[in-house]
Amino acid sequence: MSSMGFTNIENAVNSIVSEQPAEVKDWIIDIDKLLVEHGCKVKFKDYGERRGGVMFDYHSKKAKTRVCTIRIGTTLKGTSGCKVAVQGNHFPTRYSIVNELPEQMLMQLKNSRDCRPCADPRRCLMTGRYYEFSLDGKSVLCCGNGFTFKLNEDAEFGLLQKWIENELNWAENDSVAFPEKRVTRDMVSSHDKRWSKGKTKIGDKDSIYEKTNLEQRSVKPPIEGACEYFLKDKQLLASFTQLVEFTRKLGMEIKWKSKNKYVCRYKKVEAVSFRIEGFDDFNVTTCVFGWHEKRLDFEGFVRSLPNEKRAEFLGVKAFHCHACRETCNVKVEIDGCVLCSRASYVCENPAPEQLEEIGRMIALGAEYIDFKNLRKQE
Repeated sequence: MSSMGFTNIENAVNSIVSEQPAEVKDWIIDIDKLLVEHGCKVKFKDYGERRGGVMFDYHSKKAKTRVCTIRIGTTLKGTSGCKVAVQGNHFPTRYSIVNELPEQMLMQLKNSRDCRPCADPRRCLMTGRYYEFSLDGKSVLCCGNGFTFKLNEDAEFGLLQKWIENELNWAENDSVAFPEKRVTRDMVSSHDKRWSKGKTKIGDKDSIYEKTNLEQRSVKPPIEGACEYFLKDKQLLASFTQLVEFTRKLGMEIKWKSKNKYVCRYKKVEAVSFRIEGFDDFNVTTCVFGWHEKRLDFEGFVRSLPNEKRAEFLGVKAFHCHACRETCNVKVEIDGCVLCSRASYVCENPAPEQLEEIGRMIALGAEYIDFKNLRKQE
């Protein structure tokens, strides 16, 4: 039994969100009945009263995929409410609902991101799937984790019900003709490999560097040992060693972070990370720039750079805006160049000619930390 004691959606609605409009509660109960009547398997998860209430996950037994998810509970701010997350597998069919949706729902389709925004969801292994539809003659790609809508007095209950009915129709009749679009695990990038499962061990099974994250945590093996164990290619070994020495010259302290990952801290802030993905395969990331950054800090720092340094920074493509969504509030335009203030700089298996640029990014990361520390003192 769950900690909140609800495994029946009607009881959950009437107890957790009893103050919600009758229209909301009735819709949820009716949709639950519809999904169960169509043979959906219901997965229940209790997040607890303080962490968001309860979740009912409906999966088609025939298509073996999710149809929708209903969440009932409270937010961290203490407000109660209900949400539904619907999938888009039926978009390629003749009965696609896309052309019936009002603008606010279309915006949710085009800009919904439950993971880190990406320019091409066909390569996003965080969800493992993607959706595609045509709108005004243009092809639109969507992340595959579903589209979440609030259930309140303004919700389009009729359209949401039709959407779920269309997903059931796809699951029961058209899943073979229009299969779920799955991301191809091409193992090209470090990001792909990190999210792929079941990586085969091909080294010494007794080595600490082949052990689990938990086993490594008790030992925290040194980065020098990881370097010696994994990097057999002399050029990669030289590049790795040069970058590690460079961070230490800047006064950074290198510590084990997680399985075969090491972070370099500058003034107690994580500035650079080295992750070894396998034999002769590693990446370096200037983690001081990234998803958690504030746009005003990033913009202020870039504008404060001397002209030459600023031009070099603007020339790094990793920081350029890639138009991941229309409702973006983190892009910055500087000297005619549009940047993403939450982009990361990652380089995998750097060639010798890339080391100079990586060194500049590492040094700029240290300057960025100094810049933010100075702002805090003002």
